[in-house]
Amino acid sequence: MSTLDKIHLAIGRMENWLVNIAAASLFLIMLVVVLDVIMRYGFNSPLSWSYELIAMYLMVIVFFFALSNTLEDNAHIAVDILHIKMQPRARHGCLAVGYWLSLCVFILILWTAAQETWISYINREVTDGLIQWPTWLSWLSVPVGIALLILRIAFRAVGHTLSGLSGRSVIDLPLVSGHEKE
Repeated sequence: MSTLDKIHLAIGRMENWLVNIAAASLFLIMLVVVLDVIMRYGFNSPLSWSYELIAMYLMVIVFFFALSNTLEDNAHIAVDILHIKMQPRARHGCLAVGYWLSLCVFILILWTAAQETWISYINREVTDGLIQWPTWLSWLSVPVGIALLILRIAFRAVGHTLSGLSGRSVIDLPLVSGHEKE
């Protein structure tokens, strides 16, 4: 097993772990919403904390913890109209450039999110509602999810760069829309 394969497996394990947490969070959202509806319309006593829990914590987890896994599955929106006409080596080169540029952007996002999380933590920031939810816990999901996405992007940037330079596919090319394998 090559070093790239080992790295791919390690990132995949982390992605699976986070996407399972995201799935559990989505399930918890459904349970809280059902419980809130029952309490609101059945007993005229809605859950005062449900909106904050869902909006501040669970939805953030669902979104950010699934980002890297979504990239691994090539499920993000892609404009691949030019890729149909390109040779594999050129596609690898274009993807490498895109991933290296994306890496720069997401490192800035990670830096900003980590700063916001830390500032929220050291200032002991809380919400103004009936329950004073700590905001740093909500922020924490952002750098965790982005950090894993950065690992996936870096893996792909290196893989596509090596593939473009060597002329052989070190990493698989994503399928082109309308040309999927059956």
